[in-house]
Amino acid sequence: RQSIVVSSDWRVDDRMASATPSGETNSNSRPPVEKRQFVSPTVELFLESFASNINDPRLRELFVNCFPNTLDTTVRFTQSRDREDTFVVTGDINAMWLRDSTNQVMPYAILLEYSGEKSEELVALFRGLIHRQTKCVLLDPYANAFNFTPGPSQWTSDLTFKTGFLNSKVPAMTFHLHERKYELDSLCATLKLSSVYFDKTKDLKPFDHDWIRGVSLILEVMREQQKGSLEDLGQNPAYLFQRNTTQASDTLSHGTGAPCQRTGLVKSAFRPSDGL
Repeated sequence: RQSIVVSSDWRVDDRMASATPSGETNSNSRPPVEKRQFVSPTVELFLESFASNINDPRLRELFVNCFPNTLDTTVRFTQSRDREDTFVVTGDINAMWLRDSTNQVMPYAILLEYSGEKSEELVALFRGLIHRQTKCVLLDPYANAFNFTPGPSQWTSDLTFKTGFLNSKVPAMTFHLHERKYELDSLCATLKLSSVYFDKTKDLKPFDHDWIRGVSLILEVMREQQKGSLEDLGQNPAYLFQRNTTQASDTLSHGTGAPCQRTGLVKSAFRPSDGL
């Protein structure tokens, strides 16, 4: 597996900040080009073009530094043969959330085709993230955050279980998972990424057999989480979670949460921390 290599044809100006009306140059807080995690010529061209139309120097400086920040600092992109893989670190936490990774790359969706041409590097980025999110869903559709490589996290001690053979209760927290909080919007974000990508590109390449299996699992979880509490009597629920914490919102009462009835809606054990 090799990290992405920036072609010599990609012209990247590291002095993107424009001059203020007084002639002073705005501060550029971006990492040097050689230290950026992922470089997109399309984003750089858009950045230069769009920034030149922002008259307020402080707003222009903010935009120039913030818009490319996901690519500069959070993306781990690799490609093996014909399959891309994109892992997007969530802020200052060295793990990837399904919901956050979708939202982090979504501002670049408008640039998948820019000035009438397909952006090959952004297409590869999005394909890789679809592949990675599919892999995550197949690992555990109830988990919300995943590690780049297997290893412990601060939530390894969480008591969370899944249903095993003959309705047995099996520990579900593994070193592949950073956290296993079931949040419905995590699964919705995965579907959103695929939908937006196809709408912009009409490219079917990332929608392979694994992706179909992943979508099937998402629908299976949604159907399961439509059940009322009484329907789980006498058997182990599909999802159980408890954490040793002083924050009531950080755990589930009796491992299942508040009782409920079937209404046709889909339950979400935990609320989303960000909007889709």
